[in-house]
This record gives sequence, structure tokens and C-alpha cells, in this order.
Amino acid sequence: MQVTIPTPRFPVGTEYRTRGKHPRQCTVTGFRVTFDLSGAIVRKSYTSTHPFLGQQVTAHDIPETTIAIGLVGTLADFPILTH
Repeated sequence: MQVTIPTPRFPVGTEYRTRGKHPRQCTVTGFRVTFDLSGAIVRKSYTSTHPFLGQQVTAHDIPETTIAIGLVGTLADFPILTH
């Protein structure tokens, strides 16, 4: 059985803002892929950090849509999204 690891849509270092009453400026720090026993992809998620009271807080299990909605910058900075 050969498992193909997908390429992340957003590279490490991508910045995005969360939504809500108190939005945070977050930075992508990792990409995680979960497989089942047959080798099929079950879940793709990201890891990100943001500052809170002088410390770095790490959030695991961030979906792609959260990052896509809150991208910081222009679409020209992300060529994978322009096609």
C-alpha cells in the first residue's frame, strides 16, 4: 500500500485573521493529514499560532476554509488560488 501525502494549499508562514467579535492575527505553522487503515485521507487540517498576553498560543485542527476566508494580503500573493 502506497500513501500519497497531499501538498498543503497554504504554506507555513501564511497569515490570516479569524472571524468574530475579537479577531486574531494567526500564522500557519504546520499541516496535518490523517489516514485510515486503507490509506484513504480522512482529514486535512492546519496548525497555527497567535499571540495572547505575551505568549504564543498554538491551535490545532484548523480547517482550510478558516484560513481561506481570513487571508491577509492580495490574491496575487497566492497563485494556487487564482486558477
